[in-house]
Amino acid sequence: MRKLVRVAVCGGLMWPGMVAGTAAWAQDVGSRTPPPENGSMKLDVTARPLLSVGSLDFLLGTWTAEAAPNAKPVGSYVFERELDGRILARHATTDVGCADPASTACAHRDLFYVFQDSAGAPLKAIFFDSDGHVLRYDVDIKHVGGTNGMRDYATFLSELSALGPRYRLSYERNTDTFTHKTSLSGKFELLLPNGKWKLLLAWGGGLAAEKK
Repeated sequence: MRKLVRVAVCGGLMWPGMVAGTAAWAQDVGSRTPPPENGSMKLDVTARPLLSVGSLDFLLGTWTAEAAPNAKPVGSYVFERELDGRILARHATTDVGCADPASTACAHRDLFYVFQDSAGAPLKAIFFDSDGHVLRYDVDIKHVGGTNGMRDYATFLSELSALGPRYRLSYERNTDTFTHKTSLSGKFELLLPNGKWKLLLAWGGGLAAEKK
């Protein structure tokens, strides 16, 4: 039976069996002071004002999720508008049974919302989880068109903090011009003390409706 869970670690999708190792590794790196902010890791959220949550409508829908690199199906996740369309929320489901009641993966829950402080203000995102993590994100959006289709990018960069490391959550939607099929891939990265990004998770998939 499908069980609704909101599974993630620090803002990235996380499925049962992946939580413990990643959380421990992140905790070790997070105990160090983050490096100074530089141009390579700062998002330009003023050059292109994001006027509404609707700027991220390309994420809407129920998406299948296959963990990279083995493309093993692990469930699905949903982006949907809430509170009369003013908030974008992400929820996740999994088909993987939780056999161990004591598993931290089974017990983990999170909330991820995209919002605006006021009309016309840059988009922000906030993440909470059952382990006590709270992350605030700046948001950047990019659209790239080509002969084979359109690609839409959403990047969530956590705010600089002396309390822990910095994270980057990225989504890429690809719409094929000829088949009109869409895919959504994602990755979740951790900024190391040397200024390089460490890939923690990567996944891909398509609209669940197109799989039927």
